[in-house]
Parts: sequence; C-alpha cells; structure tokens
Amino acid sequence: MARLIALTLLALAWPAAAQLSPGPLSEPHAALDHQEGCVACHERLRKQTNDLCVECHPLIQASLKARRGYHGLQARRQRCAECHQEHRGRDVSLIRWPGGARDAFAHERTGYRLEGAHADLKCEACHTRARIAEPAAFKLNRTYLGLSKVCRVCHAPENPHGGQFAPRDCDECHDQLSWTPNAASKAEAKRGAARWPSRFDHDRRFPLRGQHRDVDCEGCHPNGRFADTPNACVGCHDSGHPPQSGFGEGCADCHTDQGWSLIIFKRATHPKPLPLRNKHDLPDCMRCHGGALPRDQGCEGCHPSPHSAGFRRDCQRCHTDEGWRPTIKGRFHHDMTRFPLVGEHIKRDCEACHPKAKGGAVRLQPIAHDTCADCHQDPHGVGFERPCEGCHQPHGFRPSTFPLSDHPQWILDGAHRAVGCAACHQTGSALDFRWGAACADCHEDAHAGQFEARRCDDCHDLEGWAVPRALVQHPDWVERGAHAEAECAHCHPDGRYADTPARCEGCHGAPHLGQFIATPPKRPCDACHQVERKDWAMAPDWGHPHWPLEGAHAKAKCEACHKEVRLSDGRLAVRWRLGFRDCGRCHENVHQR
Repeated sequence: MARLIALTLLALAWPAAAQLSPGPLSEPHAALDHQEGCVACHERLRKQTNDLCVECHPLIQASLKARRGYHGLQARRQRCAECHQEHRGRDVSLIRWPGGARDAFAHERTGYRLEGAHADLKCEACHTRARIAEPAAFKLNRTYLGLSKVCRVCHAPENPHGGQFAPRDCDECHDQLSWTPNAASKAEAKRGAARWPSRFDHDRRFPLRGQHRDVDCEGCHPNGRFADTPNACVGCHDSGHPPQSGFGEGCADCHTDQGWSLIIFKRATHPKPLPLRNKHDLPDCMRCHGGALPRDQGCEGCHPSPHSAGFRRDCQRCHTDEGWRPTIKGRFHHDMTRFPLVGEHIKRDCEACHPKAKGGAVRLQPIAHDTCADCHQDPHGVGFERPCEGCHQPHGFRPSTFPLSDHPQWILDGAHRAVGCAACHQTGSALDFRWGAACADCHEDAHAGQFEARRCDDCHDLEGWAVPRALVQHPDWVERGAHAEAECAHCHPDGRYADTPARCEGCHGAPHLGQFIATPPKRPCDACHQVERKDWAMAPDWGHPHWPLEGAHAKAKCEACHKEVRLSDGRLAVRWRLGFRDCGRCHENVHQR
C-alpha cells in the first residue's frame, strides 16, 4: 500500500519535475525548450530513447532500415545521445564527431571512402544544398545527409561523354584519382600498359593487341566519341587494295594487328589457276594485286610478251613458273637446235645471244654460230692463229686448257708454272703472244748491269730468284770454312757483287795495323789464322817465324811477350813484331846482382 501511495504522489508531481531542466536546448531543438517539449525526446520517468529521435528524423530512420550511410552501417546499436548531446546551450553544436573533430572523421565509415582527388576536398565542397538528391534532406538548412554516391549527380556538367554511356555510372570505368589517366598511367602506357581509366576493361568490347596498343585513345575515339565505335577494320582503316583487286572487308584473313605488312594469308590456298609457287611465290601481294591487272588473259595478263609478232602465245610450251629463261629443265630444249647449250652457255640469258630487235621483241631466228668469234670478241689481238677451242672450253674462258708442253720457245718450268698467261702476255687491254724468250724480256736486271757478260741462269734457276743455283761458284774466291755459311748479303750489301774484294783485309780490315805486311817477311792472314774457324783461331801449324818457342817459352802466353802499346796517334795496338832476339830485352840479368 505504501508503494502505491508513493507512485501516485510521484505522478502528481511530474509537471513540477519537468521544470527542473538540466539546461537550454541547442538551436535546432529550441522550439522544444518548454515543459511539454520534454516528452518529444524523453519517455515519462525514462531517459532519452532512439525511437523518439527517429520519429522526428525520418532520414535517419530510413538509413537505419536500409543499413546505409554512417547511421545504418556504424551507429545502429548506439544511443543517439552519445554523439548528439543536448541541454548545453543554444550556441553549442549538437554533433559530437567520431574522432574528435569533423575533419578527423573517417569517411569510409559511411560506406564511401574518399580517395584520390576527393581526399583533398573540404566537406563543404560536396555537402551543399545544390548537391542533395533526396527531397526530405533538401528541406534542411544544413545537413550531411541526402548526398548521392552516383558520380553524375555531382559531376553532371563535367561529363564529357554527353550521355553516350547512360545509364552506366562513371565508376565502372573511372576511379577517384582523376578523370583522365595520370602521369603514372601514361608512363605505364609507354611500356605497354593501358592508357584508359583504371577500372575500364577494354577487352570486354575490343581487345587491344599488337599495334593497337600504341595508339592514343583519340586515334580511335576522336572528339570524345566512345559509343558506337566500329569494331571492323574498315571502320577505321582505309583498304589499301583497289576495287578491281576483288578483296572484300575480310582484312583479318590476310592481316593481323601486329602490322599491315605482316601477311598471314595461307599461300597454299591461293585460288587456281595460279598457284603461288616458284617465281610466283612473291612476298609482296601488291605486285599482282596493286593495279588494274586483268586476271583472265593468261600469262600476258601480267607479263607482256617479249617476242616479236607471229610467235606462238602459248608460253607454257617453253617457259615454267621456275623462271622466264628456258633451261634444259624447262619445256624448251635448246638441244633440238643446231647449237646445243653446254657449260657457261646454259647460264646465259636468252637475250645475250638473241638480242631484242627494233620495237623491243626478242629475235629468236637462227643466228651465226659457226665460230666463237661470231659472238665473242677475240682478246688476243693479231698474230694468234690457234683456234679458240685449242685453249678454251665452253665451261669457262678461264682457266685456259692450253697444254704447257705446247708452249713455244720456252718450256714453262719451276716458278713459271704458277704465273698466269696475262702476266707475260698482257699488253694494254689485249693479250699479245708474240713474245721473246730471254729473261730480260720480262724481268728487270736487279744487278744494274754488274754481270753484263753473264746469263741469268748461270746463277739462278727457274725455281725462284731468291735461291741461287747450287752450282754457283765464286770466280775469285773459294768458299770454305766460315765463309761457306755466310749469307750473300753479308759480303755483298745492297746487291753489290761486282768489284767485291777478294783479300781478307778487304772485308775484315787490318786489326794488326799492317805489322805483317809493312816489312819482310810479309805474311798473309791465312798464314796464321784458320779460314775454317769463326773465332779467328790460329792455325795449328802456323809456327813462330822469328823465334822458336821451346822450353819455358812454349808454355808462355802470347801477351807475356807481346804487350799492348799506345801509338803516336793515340791508338792501342799489340806489338807482334818485336824487332829483337836478345834475352835481356825481356829477362833481367840475374848475374849482375
């Protein structure tokens, strides 16, 4: 009973309690700042509830039900008063921003992350009355609600496509970084990456491969035209073929996007009657299909006949697609004529022997061919009476088949065998075979007339000029000992052979300063020295001419008696001829002590 009385008294006292407000309301709720206004947000005897808030804020209620926006995604289980505190006065903001400040608010909690260019914008740049799409939110003086995520709601005047992609939204192709590719995207484009917006997949409509990847967007989409862009080659590229070529619009049958010049046409499928083989297997299709060439006149439709009038037009009787020039493998056999083709004649073009007559036609009538001179100019000049086939064959003018044994006046032997005919018989532009047989007729005298009275083959043979004949002997000097091993140039410098001295001092000088020839008895060099030795050694039987070396003298060295003295002109020389024989000149007289 006491509890019932207390509840009754509390109910009667409610209006009086309502006057005990904790403080004035904010400016948006100022109209509720009276006794009856409390129940708009507070149930009797209870705190503020979210149910009463959403009754006055239908936009929030719609977000909660749809689970979109910040309230529908993040604040569904929170009390409104946690972010919107009242009774703090008219000038105090009703919003307590998560994060502590409006600029620190994490916008991704609303379900729309600010990236790229959007990340640098102020809130007022997007949250304006002009950009609010929902009518209920548009009636509010200031709100962050009612803004659409659809790009064209905010950027309708900036859309360069002019409705080409309606009803598709911009974010299907573009992101928030920028409308056009940024500098990084263009740098990637040079390496083969896409040059279109990051979210756009060009492969869905027209995969860009080959050289299409190197083309700027404007190359295929001029003036910003993207919708209804043709996919067929002829929609962008002019056909390089004339109408009379007969090619339709199936460019991909022969070409690829790797380049126009890359032909993938299967040449084996070329329609008859002209299969692409041999000479007709041309890499350039335009050689045949580039002009107004008729296709129904046989060979002459492409190849004008080089033959004179009256010649049969059945080209296949003599020619094949291996080449215009008829060969023995072709259908025309030259062996059926009076001049079978052999050797080099097979390789010659027909026009070489059948020149074109006046008017451009090839003259195929019989031509003179009894002798080689009927077609070939004689390179030998006058005086050569041997027939051509005596030295040459149809397989080639060179090498000559002239037998060396038939060479007149001069048997070709030794080094002469390796010399070409022109080396001896060339005179200007002709070959002159009227020639002498002496060495001097071809070779200059390397000795400058030193051996006028002698023949070249007295010293040299035909194996080579640098190797003298083995039987060559010195006329004034017998080669022996060390002299036999010396090179010719050692005694004959600069090719000087005539008047070469024959005495030792002529080459070796006078190391004894003439002591053995100034006074008698005169002695030549080889009286004491051995010519066979290279070290100037004394001959074993040279003997001591003026003083017999006996006893202790036989053991004494030469320099013990023959001292080195200085001459009046300052030179040093060994005194070999002493001019005395008395002992006292060399030995001390011990008896005088």
